[in-house]
Amino acid sequence: MLELNAIKKEIDESKKKIALLNEEKYNRLRLIEINNYYGSQYSTHQKIILYFIFLCIIFLILIILKNKNILSSNVFFWISILIISISLVVIGYMIKESYSHDNMNYDEYNYNFDYNKTILDYPENPNPPPTAPPLAKTATCSAGSNFCDINQTFDDIKQKCITNITDSTTTPTGPSGLYLIDTINDNQITLE
Repeated sequence: MLELNAIKKEIDESKKKIALLNEEKYNRLRLIEINNYYGSQYSTHQKIILYFIFLCIIFLILIILKNKNILSSNVFFWISILIISISLVVIGYMIKESYSHDNMNYDEYNYNFDYNKTILDYPENPNPPPTAPPLAKTATCSAGSNFCDINQTFDDIKQKCITNITDSTTTPTGPSGLYLIDTINDNQITLE
């Protein structure tokens, strides 16, 4: 009995050690995920700041050119307006794109999609679309033989006109004696 208790204690201690190791492993993985998240976020913010610094350098160059009278005040004004308007659009887009990332995984985007609202709007028992009644397979065309040519007969099974097979010794009728054979519809077409 003592041996069983000792084995049971060892098993419990081993389970606790395994649980601690699993918790430590999970914490390390979580730290790696957090590090990757903030690394990606900082690189995006770094791009925004570098763009802003580049914009300041361009304005510094424009101001120097204006003070040396290389650029007139009018040209400086219009170039500044153009650069500011383009920069506002670009920086605004970069900031909007930066804030649209997911809170847990920076490589994914958050589109503010309300899954629950969409599910609730969908009807529980949608009505199936109306279907046409199935065609009767035993229906036959009774007037089909009326539309067949003289050298054709109506086949009730295939529901189409079939050309009568002629002997090879008979010559086709027609002024030129030439004819085409339509293998798709089993028709013989006389050329005139």
